[in-house]
Amino acid sequence: MQMLQAAGMTLAWNVLPNRSPFNPFGHYEIDWRKNMTLADCEDKAVKVMPFDLYRLTPDHEYRFITILRDVASIDASQADTVRFKDGRKMSDADQTEYWHKFTLDYIKNHQNVVVGFGELFNGEAQRAIGQFLGFDAFQIEKMNDCVDPSLRHFR
Repeated sequence: MQMLQAAGMTLAWNVLPNRSPFNPFGHYEIDWRKNMTLADCEDKAVKVMPFDLYRLTPDHEYRFITILRDVASIDASQADTVRFKDGRKMSDADQTEYWHKFTLDYIKNHQNVVVGFGELFNGEAQRAIGQFLGFDAFQIEKMNDCVDPSLRHFR
């Protein structure tokens, strides 16, 4: 989300970014229980978790950017997150493989680009995402500038 914002896109979010040592700038997310609607998100970048895809309706056009990480690194990251959630395990922590497949099956019927997590650190992801969204070279470079390689964890 921070890359898209750096490139000039407007973000839709309504939850204060939850910061951690692994993500000091936080995550820009939506709590759909706080009266946020799809209409509020029109023409904006929205972080949609796989378990929220059911909220999307056919009367909107969607373009998906999916950043894939290998299942083991996600599981390790989620396990470490428990330390920052007072020992509370994420409800879907044991379903990573299922959500990967579910997401890829869902987005195949929409405009989408899929990049690997590791590609964020060599600029390949930014180039693919920028091309997908019609960004110019300056916008793509702004996306590159906001990726901090020191924050790469759970490779």
